[in-house]
Amino acid sequence: MISIKYVTEGDKEFWFSMDGHTSERGFNIKVFGKLGYVIFANKTPIGILHYNLLWDNMPFLKFINIISEYKKLD
Repeated sequence: MISIKYVTEGDKEFWFSMDGHTSERGFNIKVFGKLGYVIFANKTPIGILHYNLLWDNMPFLKFINIISEYKKLD
Protein backbone atom coordinates (compact mmCIF):
# COMPACT_ATOMS: atom_id res chain seq x y z
CA MET A 1 0.00 0.00 0.00
CA ILE A 2 1.34 3.42 -1.01
CA SER A 3 0.76 6.40 1.29
CA ILE A 4 2.18 9.88 1.81
CA LYS A 5 2.52 12.08 4.88
CA TYR A 6 3.89 15.49 5.65
CA VAL A 7 7.63 15.47 6.29
CA THR A 8 8.57 15.82 9.98
CA GLU A 9 11.78 16.39 11.91
CA GLY A 10 11.90 12.60 12.36
CA ASP A 11 12.25 12.17 8.59
CA LYS A 12 15.36 14.35 8.38
CA GLU A 13 17.92 11.59 7.82
CA PHE A 14 15.82 9.94 5.10
CA TRP A 15 15.07 13.29 3.47
CA PHE A 16 18.74 14.22 3.16
CA SER A 17 19.58 10.74 1.84
CA MET A 18 17.17 11.46 -1.03
CA ASP A 19 17.80 15.20 -1.53
CA GLY A 20 21.34 16.51 -1.38
CA HIS A 21 20.39 20.00 -2.56
CA THR A 22 18.12 21.19 0.23
CA SER A 23 19.76 23.17 3.02
CA GLU A 24 19.00 22.74 6.71
CA ARG A 25 16.95 25.94 6.56
CA GLY A 26 15.11 24.72 3.46
CA PHE A 27 14.28 21.46 5.20
CA ASN A 28 12.85 23.34 8.19
CA ILE A 29 10.71 25.45 5.85
CA LYS A 30 9.30 22.27 4.31
CA VAL A 31 8.56 20.78 7.74
CA PHE A 32 6.95 23.82 9.35
CA GLY A 33 5.29 25.09 6.16
CA LYS A 34 3.95 21.61 5.31
CA LEU A 35 5.47 21.87 1.85
CA GLY A 36 7.16 18.47 1.80
CA TYR A 37 5.97 14.88 1.89
CA VAL A 38 7.48 11.46 2.44
CA ILE A 39 6.13 8.62 0.28
CA PHE A 40 5.74 5.20 1.90
CA ALA A 41 5.21 1.65 0.63
CA ASN A 42 3.93 -0.54 3.44
CA LYS A 43 5.21 1.93 6.07
CA THR A 44 8.72 1.96 4.54
CA PRO A 45 9.88 5.37 3.25
CA ILE A 46 10.54 5.12 -0.47
CA GLY A 47 10.56 8.70 -1.69
CA ILE A 48 10.05 12.39 -1.12
CA LEU A 49 8.32 15.25 -2.86
CA HIS A 50 7.95 18.95 -2.28
CA TYR A 51 6.22 21.84 -3.89
CA ASN A 52 6.20 25.62 -3.93
CA LEU A 53 3.27 27.98 -4.10
CA LEU A 54 3.09 30.08 -7.24
CA TRP A 55 1.49 33.46 -6.68
CA ASP A 56 0.98 32.40 -3.05
CA ASN A 57 -1.91 30.07 -3.88
CA MET A 58 -1.15 27.61 -6.70
CA PRO A 59 0.79 24.45 -5.75
CA PHE A 60 3.64 23.64 -8.16
CA LEU A 61 5.41 20.27 -7.84
CA LYS A 62 9.07 21.17 -7.63
CA PHE A 63 10.79 17.89 -6.79
CA ILE A 64 9.97 14.20 -6.57
CA ASN A 65 12.47 11.43 -5.94
CA ILE A 66 11.65 7.75 -5.46
CA ILE A 67 14.07 4.92 -4.68
CA SER A 68 14.69 3.22 -8.03
CA GLU A 69 13.43 -0.26 -7.08
CA TYR A 70 10.02 1.27 -6.23
CA LYS A 71 9.59 3.34 -9.37
CA LYS A 72 7.63 0.61 -11.08
CA LEU A 73 5.10 -1.02 -8.78
CA ASP A 74 2.88 -3.78 -10.09
